[in-house]
Amino acid sequence: LLFPERLNIIYDSKCSVCRWEVEFLDSVQKSNQQQQQQSLNTLPIRFTDLESTNGYDSTLPSNGGITYAQGMKSFHAVTSDGRVLHGVPVFREAYELVELGWLWNWTVDAPWMGKVANVFYDLFARYRTDITRGSPVLEL
Repeated sequence: LLFPERLNIIYDSKCSVCRWEVEFLDSVQKSNQQQQQQSLNTLPIRFTDLESTNGYDSTLPSNGGITYAQGMKSFHAVTSDGRVLHGVPVFREAYELVELGWLWNWTVDAPWMGKVANVFYDLFARYRTDITRGSPVLEL
C-alpha cells in the first residue's frame, strides 16, 4: 500500500467550495471514529492541499502523479493501492468511506443519473476557479 489511509483527496484550499467539502468529510470521519471509539490515527481519508505552504509534490506516490494543473481542473484522489480517481467517482468513494455512500448511490444505481452527475460536475469544474477564485484555471 502507498499510504495507511484508504484514500488521498487532492484539493484546492483556496476554493471555498472545495474547502467546505474537505472540512465536511474530515469532520464526519473524525466523528465516526470517535463514535466507534477508535484512534484518530486510523482515519480512512487523507487530504493533500494543492496550495500547501510546503508546496505540492506530484512525484510523491501518494499523489499518484497528479500535476498541479490536473488537480486544479478537477477533484482527484488516489487510493492506497494506487488507483487514480477524478470527478464524481472521488465523491462516491469518499462518501462511502465516511459511511454516507447512500448519498451518491444514485449515480451508480441509475447509470443515466451518473452520466447527468458527470456532466454537471464537469461543467462546475470547468468554471470553478472563475467562481471561487476570480480567475480561470489556466491563469493560476
